[in-house]
Amino acid sequence: GRPMNQVSPFTRWLARSPLAFTLLASASAFGAYTCMYAFRKPFTAGTFAGQELWGFQLKVLLVVAQMIGYVLSKFTGIKVVSEAKPGTRILMIVGLHAVAWLGLLMLATLPPSFGLIGMLLNGLPLGMIWGLVFSFLEGRRVTEFLGLGLSVSFIFASGWVKSVGGLVMKVWGVGEFWMPAVTAALFVPPLALCLFLMSKLPPPDDRDVAERTKREPMDRAARRRLLGELGVPLALLVVIYVLLSVYRDLRDTF
Repeated sequence: GRPMNQVSPFTRWLARSPLAFTLLASASAFGAYTCMYAFRKPFTAGTFAGQELWGFQLKVLLVVAQMIGYVLSKFTGIKVVSEAKPGTRILMIVGLHAVAWLGLLMLATLPPSFGLIGMLLNGLPLGMIWGLVFSFLEGRRVTEFLGLGLSVSFIFASGWVKSVGGLVMKVWGVGEFWMPAVTAALFVPPLALCLFLMSKLPPPDDRDVAERTKREPMDRAARRRLLGELGVPLALLVVIYVLLSVYRDLRDTF
């Protein structure tokens, strides 16, 4: 990050006020990840009753297509997120959400078979949002607390955005295929606000670096060294995480 004498007065104030920093970092990260769910989960509020494709219920196929994209995204993120530089992370988050919204537009405007491709495209970028958002919180003495606040969004966000999706259909009369794109668009302003606030967070200070180690972008050589040292435990964690994520997603959807 830039030297503190080159950042905004608001950022310098946050650096001098640990309580204000902790509250703002928790709230902005929570809000940003909650808004991500508005691009991922509202379609599950639709029933798509009576609609089938290739002998399968359309909603089941949409869920599976998005989940495949989301799981692939987690593995893609090993490279993309680890190499992300601090100055590009906000733009990356914006770009990934834009790609996800394009997938929702495909669902709304194209035949169901292409809508499946749209949901695959929707899931592909969204699995990387967590890592990019968490990169603003890591390497600090209060990282565990900040991460807890971010994790609470799992509990809150899915049900909330599905409720908003239901209201979009009930109050505005939006159809099931357009509802996900419309719902996601409603969350663009709060997402922009949260990303703006995250961009103003000060970098870890000297005490943070001394106690938690400085976080640097990792190139291919650095990833290979890490995998050489911790490959087996990391693989076990990844497998367990993927299985739990799939289970949680299916339970939440159905």
